[in-house]
Amino acid sequence: MSATNSFHYKLCQKGAEWLHDGRIKYTSDGNMIDSCKIVAIELITIGIENPDVWGTNGFLSYVIEVKTSRSDFLRDSKKKCRKKENACGNFRYYLIPKGLLSPEEIPENWGLLEYDGKKIDVTKRPKFVECSNSGDLCILASIARPEGVKNKIYNYRIK
Repeated sequence: MSATNSFHYKLCQKGAEWLHDGRIKYTSDGNMIDSCKIVAIELITIGIENPDVWGTNGFLSYVIEVKTSRSDFLRDSKKKCRKKENACGNFRYYLIPKGLLSPEEIPENWGLLEYDGKKIDVTKRPKFVECSNSGDLCILASIARPEGVKNKIYNYRIK
């Protein structure tokens, strides 16, 4: 978890705003996607992956990994959660300061977002990835608990 006054944390906030802002976004194959209704920044869970930014529109999930140095980006590929069977996020992005990496350096299915100090540009669109939902469920449960969702049966047939 980064310090709240760090550049890394600022980029996490910018990435969260980008996911949540309501602008129409497109997948790599040109399909329109909604903005994310629920977005979390640097949430720690019991899951294998704790992305810098995670969001969902209720149907699909999105991961943003913030990298502020080349060495941090190179270390990232060694994480267990980068293996398909452990990953979360149907759409995955790296968010970097503009010019830190080239699109060719980004893994095949990942997108690249670049921050120029004012706005985020999509330099490379991600491809849709089928993923196990266990990581996404860990994240949702970790959001729900502190927000007041109680451990109980929710029966919506009875009013």
